[in-house]
Amino acid sequence: MNVSFAPEPDELLNEQVRRGRDTSAIEVGREAIRLLQNRDELRRLRHAELRM
Repeated sequence: MNVSFAPEPDELLNEQVRRGRDTSAIEVGREAIRLLQNRDELRRLRHAELRM
C-alpha cells in the first residue's frame, strides 16, 4: 500500500523519525493505526455505556 501525505503531515512523520520516536515512516504509520484503533474502541465503549 502506498500512502501520500500533504506537506504538513509528511513533515510531522519525518520529524518523528528524526527525533528517534520511531525507527521508520512505516513505524509511524503503524502507531497511527494503533491510535485510531484505540480511539475507535474507546468510542465504542463510551457509546455502550451511554446505552445502559
